Amino acid sequence: MNSYQAVATHVAVRDGRILGVGSLDDVTGWGDYVIDDRFADKVLMPGFVEGHCHLMQGSIWRHHYTGYHPRVGPDGKVYEGLESIDAVSDKLAQIEAEMTDDNAPLVAWGFDPIYFGGRRMDLRDLDKVSTTRHVVVLHSNG
Repeated sequence: MNSYQAVATHVAVRDGRILGVGSLDDVTGWGDYVIDDRFADKVLMPGFVEGHCHLMQGSIWRHHYTGYHPRVGPDGKVYEGLESIDAVSDKLAQIEAEMTDDNAPLVAWGFDPIYFGGRRMDLRDLDKVSTTRHVVVLHSNG
């Protein structure tokens, strides 16, 4: 958790509150102590408070990216940005043509009308992709 102190062997605790972390020498300065070795063979990690998590993004990558800006996926691949609604429709049509399950919906994400003068995709755009398959395009904000 701290690259400047990659290993810590002891934790000083008083009244349920962590006072210090480090070697035994590092933490003995807190006064009299008793060594509790219940966790000697364990790895302790602090609790985390994550106030700005993009949790959905991790699961959304199983679908198709249709955002305006190029983006690097979790696989390291750079996914192209689509700079017009026609480019989005064309990309979706390409994906649809490659799909083998006729009953599977085509789900894409990353579309943001702010880059297209506020114009949203409508039925005409989606019908260019398919008139028989469910096509879902999620806004970039989820």
